[in-house]
Amino acid sequence: MHPRNPYKDGVPQEFLMEIYKNEKEGREFLHLNENGKIQVLESQESDLFITKRLLKRDFDIDISEDARHGSIVPALPLRLNFLFNAFDFVYKVLALSECGGLSESSIVALDVGCGPYGIIGQLAAKLFRWQVKYTGAASSKKRKEGSNIPLALVLFVKRTRTSE
Repeated sequence: MHPRNPYKDGVPQEFLMEIYKNEKEGREFLHLNENGKIQVLESQESDLFITKRLLKRDFDIDISEDARHGSIVPALPLRLNFLFNAFDFVYKVLALSECGGLSESSIVALDVGCGPYGIIGQLAAKLFRWQVKYTGAASSKKRKEGSNIPLALVLFVKRTRTSE
């Protein structure tokens, strides 16, 4: 896991306990063990349940309640790893800095095959102030057939001309 990933050590126990205590639905996906520690039951439904709440709590991103399992895969920690690694790459290659380099807002990301929620793009915009453009998602029928557009985040640099 990337060192800046807030979930590199897992989802915080305090958050899971809050869900367990306050959301009746959460008990379908969470188990309180004999040591008083919350464990997330392994299923796509539990991943969806926890991910929707993490996105709302930590990034103020709402995912509709009618979202189906598989619609926001991969899991949030893996999406964040991808983004932090992309940021590190851009920072090193393009010399982004506060001291005369390009600013984060100079980056335009094209979220290819973004799915129904465009989570990668929304996270990139919130975390790094990147401008994000989205392509449409393939239908669920095409996804099942395996002919979906490959997921990608393409980065561009917006350069402005200075007058001489």
